[in-house]
Amino acid sequence: MKNSNERLNDAFYTLKKATCSVRKSVPGVYKMFGTEDRLLYVGKAKDLKKRLSSYLSINRMSVNVYTMVKQIVRLEITVTENETEALLLEAKLIKSLKPKYNIIMRDDKFYPYILFSKHKYPRIVLHREKRSEGRYTGLYGPFLSSVMTRHIIATIKKAFLIRSCPDNFFATRARPCIEYEIKNCSAPCMQKITEEDYAKAVQMAHKALTGQSKEIQCELFEMMCRFSNNQDYESAIVCRDRLHALKSMKECMGFQTGIHGDVDFIAVYKRQDLYCMQVVFFRDGVNYGSQPYFIESVGNASDADIVNMFMLQIYNDFPSVVYVDLPSDYDTNIMSTAIKKLMKREVDIRLPATRDELKAMGLARNYAMEALNRRVRNTAQDTDLEEFATFFDLLKAPERIEIYDNSHISGTHPYGVMVVCGKDGLLKKEYRKFKINTVTNGDDCSMMHEVISRRFKEIPDVLPDFILIDGGRSQRSAVYGELSRLGIPFACIAKGPGRVAGTEVFYLSNGEKLSLDPASKLMHFLCRLRDEAHRFAITSHRKSRDGKLQFSTLLNDIPGIGKTKGKAILAYFGSIQAMKHARVEEISKVPGISLKLAKRVADYLKESQTTLRV
Repeated sequence: MKNSNERLNDAFYTLKKATCSVRKSVPGVYKMFGTEDRLLYVGKAKDLKKRLSSYLSINRMSVNVYTMVKQIVRLEITVTENETEALLLEAKLIKSLKPKYNIIMRDDKFYPYILFSKHKYPRIVLHREKRSEGRYTGLYGPFLSSVMTRHIIATIKKAFLIRSCPDNFFATRARPCIEYEIKNCSAPCMQKITEEDYAKAVQMAHKALTGQSKEIQCELFEMMCRFSNNQDYESAIVCRDRLHALKSMKECMGFQTGIHGDVDFIAVYKRQDLYCMQVVFFRDGVNYGSQPYFIESVGNASDADIVNMFMLQIYNDFPSVVYVDLPSDYDTNIMSTAIKKLMKREVDIRLPATRDELKAMGLARNYAMEALNRRVRNTAQDTDLEEFATFFDLLKAPERIEIYDNSHISGTHPYGVMVVCGKDGLLKKEYRKFKINTVTNGDDCSMMHEVISRRFKEIPDVLPDFILIDGGRSQRSAVYGELSRLGIPFACIAKGPGRVAGTEVFYLSNGEKLSLDPASKLMHFLCRLRDEAHRFAITSHRKSRDGKLQFSTLLNDIPGIGKTKGKAILAYFGSIQAMKHARVEEISKVPGISLKLAKRVADYLKESQTTLRV
């Protein structure tokens, strides 16, 4: 078997032979093959001879190019009539053959969408998962910022009174919630609006999110004038507030950009051999969000070649205009001609020139920089998971790690928690907390046993690749039976001598005790996971404890109101804040509460100056 130097020499010989066979200054496409005739890379060049020669300069090679070149066993060269033909052939070959080193990586899992749920009365909600058919009646985005997305959702709620509550909350309402009181919702749960009128409101929201707000604004303005002329000032104010909300949303979504029609901006940001192509979409002048794509360049292609290849790969249907983030000597005609031949239609490829165009491209460039930096951070996460797998003797890097901890004070308000870590870091939507029901004496091991047992009864379909538990030998013994039955590997992380940070030890499921270098990256990673579980456990415990104290402060001091009646009142009103503003007649509607008791509660609440969290 040949060593690395011998393989590199063979590859250089193949490259030199191919270079010599090509005439000067001819365009075309080259295919690089490895062992077993596996296609490694497809490239295109304006000057094939010059491009192939560049692979012979070992001192100027990046690590990725070097890794690929030494795998080359043979080359195939196709000369084309011009650079446009070469570009089209390259795109066709990459799409059909999917060479190992030509893969575009798409990443949208971090970006928020605005979703309208599939329901008789759809809810509006921020949504981060990839699109899944059947779960929604409308999906808008992706948007770069969750802050911006939440602002848009709040504006839509204010303008069109669309609900945002979960379906189970919606289905169990006994009265309108605080969202109705502050005019953020039309309370369809209590039939305060007809299904037909609610559907109209949702339709208007859809139009607003696609930039079709002009006709909505005209309609609202006419309604406002009509209500005002009829001296229905309350309805006129509602229309006025909706108009203001729409104006706020237009500014937030970037409608006032000076960009018109269907236009895309493609920004390029590069770190070594890794490119991020950030596409910012404008449809009908609306800044409709953006999408990052990643390319790891291992060939010696220019930035212009990579952008051209990228466009031909990702677009099934081009917008009217595409602006690209390339130097002024970039030949836009090559790409425009290629698209015309491929799509049978005119698409204008341009470099940004006006102030508005340069501003939009600057926005896209900032997005690209942020996305690529995040990608690099996630690569570091992948390294941590590889080391994790090696240390705990797993067959592959874990995709789901669950970390468990408990928190209580002398057995009071005990909570167990589950924190989840995956390839993309901490998955906070997957976190779970468990109120301990069967243990009252502060026995940590029994608490952990209850938490683990309940977790796999309540969520049986999702299994972790590994479990990390904050504890020592005793906790290991407490969960060993359940986790062994399920076949899930686990370890307990315990403080070392003197409880000094970095001296932690690990007790494996088989009883083996392991330790790590305190300064190692893996030790820091494991301690971060343990600390996150500890933080979540403490927070859950404190919220429970504070909630009990608030309940006691507010209700237990009222004569005739005990724990059962207090809970009934809270359940009826949905929140302490709503209860504080309730009238005597409303309180007396709670089962078990007489008019006399209701007056006592109302008087007490009126006098109480206690500030409570909702």
